Amino acid sequence: MKILWLALLTPLAWLLASCSGDSDSMYNEQPVPQSPTTEPVVETKIPVVVIETENHVEIKDKENYINCSVMINDDDKLYTDGTPFSGSGRIRGRGNSTWTMPKKPYKIKLDSKAKLLGMSTDKEWVLLANYSDRSLLRNTTAFEISRIVGMDWTPRSRNVELYLNNTYLGVYQLTEHVKVSDERCDLDLVDELATEAEDLKADYLIELDFHFDASHQFHTSYASLPLMFKDPEEPNDEQFEYVRDCFNRAEAALYGELFLNPEVGYNRYIDIESFLKYYIVQELTKNCDGNMRGSCYLALKSDGKVYQPFVWDFDIAFGNAKHITWEQGASSAGPDGWYIKTRSPWFDRFFMDPAFVSALKQKWNTLKPQLDRLPDFVQAQVNQMKFAIGRNFRSTATGGAGWSLRGEIWPNYEDRGSYDAEVKFLKDFIVNRLQWLDEHINAL
Repeated sequence: MKILWLALLTPLAWLLASCSGDSDSMYNEQPVPQSPTTEPVVETKIPVVVIETENHVEIKDKENYINCSVMINDDDKLYTDGTPFSGSGRIRGRGNSTWTMPKKPYKIKLDSKAKLLGMSTDKEWVLLANYSDRSLLRNTTAFEISRIVGMDWTPRSRNVELYLNNTYLGVYQLTEHVKVSDERCDLDLVDELATEAEDLKADYLIELDFHFDASHQFHTSYASLPLMFKDPEEPNDEQFEYVRDCFNRAEAALYGELFLNPEVGYNRYIDIESFLKYYIVQELTKNCDGNMRGSCYLALKSDGKVYQPFVWDFDIAFGNAKHITWEQGASSAGPDGWYIKTRSPWFDRFFMDPAFVSALKQKWNTLKPQLDRLPDFVQAQVNQMKFAIGRNFRSTATGGAGWSLRGEIWPNYEDRGSYDAEVKFLKDFIVNRLQWLDEHINAL
């Protein structure tokens, strides 16, 4: 797969990407003149991923894998000792609405497990394009919130620059693929042959998504949650019935008259601690899909309880989706107003429990000092990748990827004019959202 050629490609690509005057400016529209006395700026180079498909075959769909080679350079040793990774595998498209966008996301399956850029050791990886998020930082920031609140697993990710078949595609987010494993979502999965009642009391990973497009799926009996089997993907009949019955029992207890009863109420079937953590992440980010609607994963564990194991998909969070009002019923698309509390099944009931509200207040006030540092986290990310951001939005004629900062783009339909403005919007949203939630959570 031309490994030697690939080894030569990346330094050459860096050279080409660094040419032409003020080309490393983040905002091609607004170059900033340098004073003659200004100290020379030393670029921090985020890792570079170079992928070459076999015979340079185009990646056309989300179903068919194509053989490829993968090389990753971390020249500035941000996450490794600088030794390049070189391997082989397969690649295909991924995503739902994101696959329809010009900047495509990809799924990689390596031939052998590898520890990429200091993350987990695995074969399966995702390259998120973040096309709708012109800050390129919403997923990264949400994962930082997940880490702060202590979700059971927070997907690790690294911002990288991607070259595919000699073409520079800009800044991507190399991320751990959602899967059950010791180093990712750690569950003790049911045995694939289990059929007896005691053997069925094991762990299952369930996906909740309105696309409802899996081979084994069901709606819950009360809230009609669209649930699909993620792992195992192909449960036998006994496993299917067991999981469906557990979710329906949980809902019956949650929405029943005795839902606060310590013996037969919802606490017997739902792990409240994990749902509190999930709530803080989703409410703070005001994630359009976070109201138990899409890109949500639930774990049914051997104790018979439903858990929130991790969070995923935030490119249209943090005020980046105007349809959150007219489609999802939020009172505002901005940083004010409840969303998950009032517009999400299950949570509408949790907030009727004084114990849940009390636990939320305690957890929120414990975490608040760390959450207050999120704007600094965002700025640190910008500082690290600012030169790569400049190339992402620079024209292809001058070595950039050609993605535009101007014009309306789904789903925000707002031209903020510059990358600076995009980052300011994100940081302002976080600051104002924290302030609003702090006041209103403590007033509950």
